[in-house]
Amino acid sequence: MGLATVTSHVAALPEPVSFGDRDFTSGCTLQVHGLAPRHEGVILADLVPQLQAFPNPKTWSVRMRRASLKLPEPDADLLRRELQPMLRTRTAVLGQYAL
Repeated sequence: MGLATVTSHVAALPEPVSFGDRDFTSGCTLQVHGLAPRHEGVILADLVPQLQAFPNPKTWSVRMRRASLKLPEPDADLLRRELQPMLRTRTAVLGQYAL
Protein backbone atom coordinates (compact mmCIF):
# COMPACT_ATOMS: atom_id res chain seq x y z
CA MET A 1 0.00 0.00 0.00
CA GLY A 2 1.31 3.40 -0.85
CA LEU A 3 0.65 6.95 -1.94
CA ALA A 4 1.17 7.89 -5.57
CA THR A 5 -0.01 10.36 -8.19
CA VAL A 6 -1.14 9.13 -11.60
CA THR A 7 1.02 10.87 -14.20
CA SER A 8 -0.43 9.46 -17.43
CA HIS A 9 -3.70 8.29 -18.90
CA VAL A 10 -4.74 4.70 -18.26
CA ALA A 11 -4.06 2.77 -21.48
CA ALA A 12 -3.93 -0.79 -22.79
CA LEU A 13 -0.62 -2.49 -22.07
CA PRO A 14 1.25 -4.25 -24.89
CA GLU A 15 1.45 -7.34 -22.63
CA PRO A 16 -0.56 -8.02 -19.45
CA VAL A 17 1.17 -7.54 -16.11
CA SER A 18 0.54 -10.22 -13.46
CA PHE A 19 0.31 -9.69 -9.70
CA GLY A 20 -0.39 -12.91 -7.88
CA ASP A 21 -3.12 -14.73 -9.77
CA ARG A 22 -4.49 -11.61 -11.52
CA ASP A 23 -3.55 -10.24 -14.93
CA PHE A 24 -3.90 -6.53 -15.71
CA THR A 25 -4.30 -5.44 -19.31
CA SER A 26 -4.25 -1.68 -18.72
CA GLY A 27 -1.99 0.57 -16.73
CA CYS A 28 -0.52 4.02 -16.20
CA THR A 29 2.60 5.64 -14.86
CA LEU A 30 2.79 6.72 -11.24
CA GLN A 31 4.87 9.09 -9.17
CA VAL A 32 5.29 7.17 -5.92
CA HIS A 33 5.40 9.43 -2.86
CA GLY A 34 5.79 6.67 -0.27
CA LEU A 35 5.03 3.07 0.64
CA ALA A 36 3.81 1.43 3.81
CA PRO A 37 5.84 -1.54 4.98
CA ARG A 38 4.50 -4.83 3.61
CA HIS A 39 1.44 -6.15 5.45
CA GLU A 40 0.89 -2.74 7.02
CA GLY A 41 -1.28 0.13 5.88
CA VAL A 42 -4.85 1.26 6.03
CA ILE A 43 -7.52 -1.39 6.59
CA LEU A 44 -9.78 -0.33 3.76
CA ALA A 45 -12.72 -2.49 4.85
CA ASP A 46 -12.94 -0.48 8.08
CA LEU A 47 -13.25 2.78 6.13
CA VAL A 48 -15.75 1.62 3.48
CA PRO A 49 -18.80 3.07 5.28
CA GLN A 50 -17.13 6.51 5.14
CA LEU A 51 -16.11 6.34 1.46
CA GLN A 52 -18.28 7.78 -1.31
CA ALA A 53 -16.68 5.48 -3.90
CA PHE A 54 -18.56 2.54 -2.35
CA PRO A 55 -22.25 3.49 -2.18
CA ASN A 56 -23.20 -0.05 -1.16
CA PRO A 57 -20.80 -1.21 1.57
CA LYS A 58 -21.92 -4.83 1.14
CA THR A 59 -20.53 -4.97 -2.43
CA TRP A 60 -17.46 -2.77 -2.08
CA SER A 61 -14.97 -5.54 -2.86
CA VAL A 62 -16.45 -5.99 -6.35
CA ARG A 63 -15.48 -2.41 -7.24
CA MET A 64 -11.96 -3.06 -5.94
CA ARG A 65 -11.46 -5.81 -8.54
CA ARG A 66 -11.21 -3.16 -11.25
CA ALA A 67 -7.76 -2.27 -12.51
CA SER A 68 -8.38 1.38 -11.66
CA LEU A 69 -10.91 3.23 -9.56
CA LYS A 70 -11.17 7.00 -9.48
CA LEU A 71 -11.77 8.24 -5.96
CA PRO A 72 -13.85 11.28 -5.08
CA GLU A 73 -11.64 13.97 -3.50
CA PRO A 74 -13.08 13.50 0.04
CA ASP A 75 -12.23 9.77 -0.18
CA ALA A 76 -8.70 10.51 -1.37
CA ASP A 77 -8.25 13.01 1.48
CA LEU A 78 -9.43 10.48 4.09
CA LEU A 79 -7.19 7.70 2.78
CA ARG A 80 -4.22 10.08 2.54
CA ARG A 81 -4.69 11.19 6.17
CA GLU A 82 -4.95 7.59 7.39
CA LEU A 83 -1.98 6.38 5.34
CA GLN A 84 0.43 9.30 5.79
CA PRO A 85 1.83 8.26 9.22
CA MET A 86 2.72 4.79 7.87
CA LEU A 87 4.58 5.91 4.75
CA ARG A 88 8.27 5.30 4.26
CA THR A 89 10.50 6.03 1.29
CA ARG A 90 10.18 3.65 -1.62
CA THR A 91 13.80 2.52 -1.25
CA ALA A 92 13.30 1.77 2.46
CA VAL A 93 10.52 -0.79 1.93
CA LEU A 94 10.49 -1.86 -1.72
CA GLY A 95 12.60 -4.93 -0.95
CA GLN A 96 9.76 -6.22 1.29
CA TYR A 97 7.46 -6.52 -1.71
CA ALA A 98 7.90 -9.63 -3.84
CA LEU A 99 8.05 -8.74 -7.53
